[in-house]
Amino acid sequence: MSSSKDRIMETIYMALILITVFVCHPQTFYAQVKFKGEPDIHESLEEKDRNHGFEGCTDITINSVLDACYTLDGEYVGPFPLGIDQYAVEVTNATNVAPGLKLPFWVRGIGAERDSLYVDMIPHQEGGREYFIGGHDVSFFVNYRSLKGKVELMTLDEIRRKYCPKEEEPVVFMINKFFIMRQPDLYKVDKDFIYKVEVVHSKDFDVLKDMGAFTII
Repeated sequence: MSSSKDRIMETIYMALILITVFVCHPQTFYAQVKFKGEPDIHESLEEKDRNHGFEGCTDITINSVLDACYTLDGEYVGPFPLGIDQYAVEVTNATNVAPGLKLPFWVRGIGAERDSLYVDMIPHQEGGREYFIGGHDVSFFVNYRSLKGKVELMTLDEIRRKYCPKEEEPVVFMINKFFIMRQPDLYKVDKDFIYKVEVVHSKDFDVLKDMGAFTII
């Protein structure tokens, strides 16, 4: 009995050491900024959580299908709405929602230059107009309205400067599981929808540590 008890105490002791080491020395692998607790998962056997709706996509899909334009209260959030809480918004105007796209409307705050786009015709229909964002032909629009009042949207570089100010370029950004491989300046994230920011350095990867340094946020 004593031997069994000793083994249990030894296991607990080792676990405490591991936890203490990780807490006291988080830089040994990555640094992270913690925010309020993550929201409950709105998921059942019948319905997938809407915030996880794109998880079936691959990184290649997310970074190659760039013909969509998503906005929140008129502000551009990206070619995919990865950075907004789908339970805090509703669709007010969309290409694929009856009765179709309601015109005209403005898309504001596009990219680092915060450009604007005036949409007054259905794209690609006869006599219609072509619209371009970041050099990509856009034919699909989804406009959301916030259900929680004013939303503060942050670019990925604003997130870097606010939460990881010591990290300099080059930086590779990820939103949840997805690498943002092309034009990261096009994406925005709802500040209140940020639950954790992690920093990983290329030197933490055995296969990358001898190459040029970069950071993943």
